[in-house]
Amino acid sequence: MATYRQRGKKKLWDYRIFNEKSELVASGSGFKTKREAMNEAMRLEQQKSLVNSISSDITLYDLWLEWYNLVIKPSDLAETTKNKYFIRGSVIRKLFGNQKVNKIKHSAYQRKLNTYAEKYTKNHVRRLNSDIKKAIQFGKRDGILLSDFTDGVVIAGRQFVKDADDKYLHSISDYKKVISYLENNLDYSNSIVYYLLLVLFKTGLRVGEALALTWDDVNFEDLEIKTYRRFSGDKGTFSPPKTKTSIRTIPISQSLALILRRLKDDQQVMLENLKIVNITRCAS
Repeated sequence: MATYRQRGKKKLWDYRIFNEKSELVASGSGFKTKREAMNEAMRLEQQKSLVNSISSDITLYDLWLEWYNLVIKPSDLAETTKNKYFIRGSVIRKLFGNQKVNKIKHSAYQRKLNTYAEKYTKNHVRRLNSDIKKAIQFGKRDGILLSDFTDGVVIAGRQFVKDADDKYLHSISDYKKVISYLENNLDYSNSIVYYLLLVLFKTGLRVGEALALTWDDVNFEDLEIKTYRRFSGDKGTFSPPKTKTSIRTIPISQSLALILRRLKDDQQVMLENLKIVNITRCAS
């Protein structure tokens, strides 16, 4: 089991891994983020898990980790999806610690889920239970004798109901307020997000289409934007449009063109100050 701390003037993260007897077996330090420390600790724990064969006295977390390494990690699921499994694995480790999977009773498991459900939605609890159930089934298929304590469990959880009225803009007045807010908070040195949102509102582009735009796609003279592909954030790659009709040219207003022109200029100044070379431009 791993623990994490942020220490020193530079606020760097470290990890320490303990065995079932609470003895320190591995440690590392100097990580800029907690995620980096967690990834390294997970890698070491994975190596330990893969070396040890599955047995009936394995902990629930280690059984989940074995399932994750052999089923989820090598799959073609998106990295964002795998990361969600990873986060739920951390929850399993926190809830059950070093508890042996063959020692967990249905009533005790139900009690743990109920405690977790006091702070999280029913959807979160259901997904957590599903992962645990799949790990148990994985272990049973490997020949170990286990009682599936997830059978018949009752899923509780906090209700998350978003008012339908909160999901939409209901008038031109609301739309203008959003546009005004975005335009008054444009600051490239701080964030690109408001520019992205403004383009989405002004053009009707999908998020992936807007993320895929380059300056070559913006025609300042004819006041047009051309879209012909999407950008997948989780994979970091470009992909073709959903349909042929998704390849289109969209008219933009003079005001949006002016904002984008200023953004392009600000971006160029920042690239020069940071001595960053645009590879596409360099190649041309």
